[in-house]
Amino acid sequence: MKRRYGLQLPSEQDEQRALVELKEQLARLHDAPADLPSAHWANLIVKTNQKIDETTSAKALSISWAARVAIPGVVAILFFFIGLHYYAPDLSVREGSIASLVNTFPVATVDSILVNPERLDVNLSEEDVSTDIFQFSSDQISEYLVANGNMQTAVNNLDDSDVAALLAVLDKENM
Repeated sequence: MKRRYGLQLPSEQDEQRALVELKEQLARLHDAPADLPSAHWANLIVKTNQKIDETTSAKALSISWAARVAIPGVVAILFFFIGLHYYAPDLSVREGSIASLVNTFPVATVDSILVNPERLDVNLSEEDVSTDIFQFSSDQISEYLVANGNMQTAVNNLDDSDVAALLAVLDKENM
């Protein structure tokens, strides 16, 4: 492969020939176009009005509206419903009893939630469980927190009388 390191200028003769060709092309481009017949100019307004009427007619507008609005809108709605049918989660209603729910809890939880654990059987219904099933006493909450290692939270929930009782018990043990 040969590399060109210098810029070679065209010869004077090549430059003159290119200039003559360019002048010839410009002369051809500037030639006057052939005059249109007078019938063309006479009918120009009529033909223009006809084209405007065709494009603004009810048929043209309805086809244009259908192509730009109605068809894409119907397709979008169809795809929306298809997507709902295939991709929406199944929200079927499953009926179950409270007994089946309570039976899924560990035994210790069942004992702390139900007042009478002997009543827990397959036929347990909503009427069998008291309305305050999730109402716990502060003693139960404290016992739960201490059992699970949340000592700080248990201490934070103590009121003044509980703190006094705790200090009295600790004083008795230290003596």
